[in-house]
Amino acid sequence: MSGWIPYVEGVIEAVKALKPADRMEVHVALRQCLEAVGASVLGWTSYLSRPEILNMLTHDDLSALFERVRRVTVEFLEADLAATRLVESKGSQLPEPAEVRVV
Repeated sequence: MSGWIPYVEGVIEAVKALKPADRMEVHVALRQCLEAVGASVLGWTSYLSRPEILNMLTHDDLSALFERVRRVTVEFLEADLAATRLVESKGSQLPEPAEVRVV
């Protein structure tokens, strides 16, 4: 567990430092951002399934985390909708991907 904090701090700094200059660099940077979020989500999903972790967190701890994560979730899903609408407005003829969304 102790290695996660410095790892994430490094990822945060790396994401903040991203300055993609062209279309392909933006693509790579976007993937890096999504992979960072995905790793965090998987970690927290695992954490919250462990009773010993839940026993360490108070109601207030969980409520504060929930409020922050809810705000981020809504913002992320709004970005998801905007991007999906943009792709669809461009007349995408791609087949529907397999449904893998949680919500």
